[in-house]
Amino acid sequence: MFSAVRAKRPFDVHQSYELIGGRIEVDAARPLTAEQQRWIERRITFRWMWKERRPAEVRANLRAILDELHGRYPELELARVRLWLIVDRAPAYPITARLDRYDLAMIGELDTGGSYRSALGRLTGDRTSIAVTASGLDLADPSSGAGGGRRGPARAGDRGPCHRARPSGPLALDPPRAR
Repeated sequence: MFSAVRAKRPFDVHQSYELIGGRIEVDAARPLTAEQQRWIERRITFRWMWKERRPAEVRANLRAILDELHGRYPELELARVRLWLIVDRAPAYPITARLDRYDLAMIGELDTGGSYRSALGRLTGDRTSIAVTASGLDLADPSSGAGGGRRGPARAGDRGPCHRARPSGPLALDPPRAR
């Protein structure tokens, strides 16, 4: 059932391991209740949306989330929904077992007025850079949210619509292996 080997060099040293995934962040007039947040986190259809890289599909997925939330929780005064690419990191033994969440990038954001923001891209042919197609963002303007102008809690250790664990140290991923 679980066949991925997460060992990395050097093999004689206890090391952390990282799991890439996604999460949904909902902004509303009032913070979500614990029950509402659990419902979002348990939705299996939401769990794999982070793998989508076509901006139109990401937008359609975010619209579906807003519609489903509005239908299930009409009392929520929704403002926007975001899809985040995250890494959950399990620290190396002997540190107590846990997963620390690191938000890597916002994949897309859709507000209730239909305004969509995304900067999805793909590796270029030489695999040394990323070609970005922006939707609703000016990549040269940091205040647009693309160049580091972030809105809302998104750093590890902050508390907001979604609890994020305090990291045990800086996140350092292994460089990609040569093919």
